[in-house]
Amino acid sequence: MGSNATLNPMIDQENTSYRRILRIALPMVVQGLIFAAMLLTDRIFVSHYDLVSFAAVGTAGDLALAIGFFFNGTIAFANDMVAQYYGAERKNMLASPVWAGLFLALVFGAFMIITLPISREFFALPFFDHSELLVQEEKTYFSYMIVMQSVGLIQFALVAFFIGRGKTLFSMIVAVVGNLVNIVMDYFLIFGNGIFPEMGIAGAGLASVLGVITSVTFAIIFFLFASREFKGILRPRFEPDIIKRMLKFGVPAGLKLGLEATGYAFLLIALGKFGDATVAAAGIGYGLQNFVYMPVVSMATAGAVVVAQERGANRLHNLNVIVRRVLILTVSYASIMLLIFVLIPDFLIALYGSGEEHLDLELLDETKRIARYFLMITGLWLIPDAFFNVYMQALKALGDGRYLSSRIAVTVLFTMILPPLILMNFTGEWVQYAIYLTAVAYVVILWVLFNARYRSGKWKGHKVID
Repeated sequence: MGSNATLNPMIDQENTSYRRILRIALPMVVQGLIFAAMLLTDRIFVSHYDLVSFAAVGTAGDLALAIGFFFNGTIAFANDMVAQYYGAERKNMLASPVWAGLFLALVFGAFMIITLPISREFFALPFFDHSELLVQEEKTYFSYMIVMQSVGLIQFALVAFFIGRGKTLFSMIVAVVGNLVNIVMDYFLIFGNGIFPEMGIAGAGLASVLGVITSVTFAIIFFLFASREFKGILRPRFEPDIIKRMLKFGVPAGLKLGLEATGYAFLLIALGKFGDATVAAAGIGYGLQNFVYMPVVSMATAGAVVVAQERGANRLHNLNVIVRRVLILTVSYASIMLLIFVLIPDFLIALYGSGEEHLDLELLDETKRIARYFLMITGLWLIPDAFFNVYMQALKALGDGRYLSSRIAVTVLFTMILPPLILMNFTGEWVQYAIYLTAVAYVVILWVLFNARYRSGKWKGHKVID
């Protein structure tokens, strides 16, 4: 099949076309936008309820994501394994990564729940000097988010069966329905509307749990329906070799995601030292950045699915064209969003909080003042982040996760952990902006490193499937 593709340029044109990429990417972009909208709505609702709670949603939510990203990044490598088996036309192996992922989901989920009483105490460390009220809110929201992450691992394992085959519409429906439930329940549970009690930040957390339970339910239903076409996929299978391969390539991929999220979480927690207004402003900057980050990651992930399918079919000559076209799509989107950030920053910031009498208006004004500067800094990393994510996702799909995780570990340490630790010893308003700026250095350095790695071709020796 690979040799025929080489001889027939029409096949190459079809396999590398924008149409093929967009057919896989668009449902994932919608999924990413809905997830970003859910996060935005979650945080906007909480910001209208209480600003200290809003600050806690940022710090606790990002730390929970950092922990969850390691585990779901490992399991999500099933996408790439399914894609390579699909490209190699080995349909009898398509369900094997799914069952390996389900096994690991149960193990990882249990671990997160068991260690929750210990991990939630991180916010109380004297080093970070968070207010007592902020710490209490952080612990509450973090607990719910860890439960959400634990349940969500099952979703990641099941949707891999569809994403790897390029049937991303199914994964989009799974995510969209769950996120819509989350948004609706936010309205009822945070403020106590209708028959529901007023729960504040706990309501936001519970809404997230209910949303992910809905997503998992739909993922199970779709997997059951898929068994009509793919006989035998419902038969549980424990295949140590598949699990070993998933851990070999997936753990570095998950470590990559976890390390990156940890760096961003650390920045937010470090900024908490400068007061509730600063950490709330950082939450606004990161929240708005999600509308760029999530679709970019979704499109880069879709490109990685195509890359993995072509790798499985041994059509390596198609990879450069695919990566280049995904770069054009993602950088174009990031550029449009950059213009929006530059032209209407005040409108975007005004979405968070308003003149409600119960809010601390002085704290609100200070938050919005700082957020304007944070948003300008956020704009600096949008385009470099698009390049970084496309190369990163392509290398991950090709089994180069060990290289990715090692470089990310070093870069996170020397850009988003050590510099803030040093800067926290200085005084002055400039310090908080300098800390926030370290994220720009992070994405620029990794863009350069991953671009060079991809072009070196050193990933060609990796074999993701047997």
